[in-house]
Amino acid sequence: MADFQGPQQEPGTERRLLLVFALTFLIILASQPLLKKYGPKLECVVTLTEDLALEQAKRADRDIAAGKYRGPLHGIPYGAKDLLAVKGIPATWGAAPFTN
Repeated sequence: MADFQGPQQEPGTERRLLLVFALTFLIILASQPLLKKYGPKLECVVTLTEDLALEQAKRADRDIAAGKYRGPLHGIPYGAKDLLAVKGIPATWGAAPFTN
């Protein structure tokens, strides 16, 4: 089972219906109001990085257009738990002592 790779497509072999930037923008547009409204109360989001997500999506679109395709998940936006240390982005590791 470890050898299974699933279907692979090279850039240009399919017509891209949504650019990565457009997909990322739609996800942010749909989720941002709810995250901003309920995030502080539910303590489910430490830091929203909408601008960074859009910047990375634009870069992914440029890379894909230039033939630098990194696989089927290249450019797909995602949210990461703040258990990951990322330079310049606050992380609490899920514990109050690390809030600041």
